[in-house]
Amino acid sequence: MNSLAKINVAIGLGRVPAIAARILRRCAETNLLGRQLLVVGTNALFAFEALAGVQIASGLTATGDIDLLFDSRRRISFVTGEKITLSGLIGVLRKVDRSFKPLQPRAFRATNRDGYLVDLIRSQTRSVLKDNVPTLITPLADDLDGAPMEGLQWLINAPKTEAMAIDERGYPVRIPTVDPRIFALHKAWLARRPDRSAVKATRDREQAEAAAAISQNYLKLPLDSDYLKAFPTSLREAAIRTLLPVKSAGLSEDSTIEPDW
Repeated sequence: MNSLAKINVAIGLGRVPAIAARILRRCAETNLLGRQLLVVGTNALFAFEALAGVQIASGLTATGDIDLLFDSRRRISFVTGEKITLSGLIGVLRKVDRSFKPLQPRAFRATNRDGYLVDLIRSQTRSVLKDNVPTLITPLADDLDGAPMEGLQWLINAPKTEAMAIDERGYPVRIPTVDPRIFALHKAWLARRPDRSAVKATRDREQAEAAAAISQNYLKLPLDSDYLKAFPTSLREAAIRTLLPVKSAGLSEDSTIEPDW
């Protein structure tokens, strides 16, 4: 693997930031990854790239953080709990980099000395006053507390997928995430929110278009009116205005599908 890692870097396959890959590998050791923790946000794009065998324009995949979606509906299994109860998620992060610490007690966000951020987020219930679902992976005093965010219920309930991507050092990393069509719909919805900054909205829309292009053009997954019937009106409207039709948005023009023979 060490020898092949160098080859992967040399031929341009290394995509996932090394710090993100190391975090995901440590999470996988606890059996949380893919069960109670899913990769969402920008880092999910690396999984879609690997599934389709394409590369997304680098500007859309640049990120200084990783978002971990906590599915609090599932109880931690005995095997998982045995490995994480003593140190919590913050302990997992500190195995990667000892400088990781929560921004404040019971925060949803941790950072290291380099400013890399890890966010633990969860879906918000319909009634904020009745939002009493579990928010913690462990009850440890300095562990991360999942922050409720609107719209994440679609991701929690979505079909899941995963891919083996390559990090920037050339090593494989498993990335469990959501169906790329759901990712695209969610990003399109975020881009249309009135409280979203113009900069974030533009990036959301471009990432949505890239994920939609991969879904339709390379993975041959339908993203048409029939598929959208099952979704809430807000998601359907976002899709109609942003994603239909999408061709090759966000995909790098430096790499062609056809060989150069």
